[in-house]
Amino acid sequence: MNSDKTKPAGGPSPSAAQRVAEARDLLRSVSEKHGLLEKHPQLAEALTKLELALNELTIETGGLL
Repeated sequence: MNSDKTKPAGGPSPSAAQRVAEARDLLRSVSEKHGLLEKHPQLAEALTKLELALNELTIETGGLL
């Protein structure tokens, strides 16, 4: 049984998903502000991977992130 009604069985907790989304937003904001995405393509790749992971989590949890 799942006693926490906000967490889907086998899925990440909403707070974990929120932290991933906040980290993605922060990385994008800082990178754009300082032009880091152009200077360091690895940051752009890391940001893309975070976005893909967040999208996968959203699909796997039926949007309950």
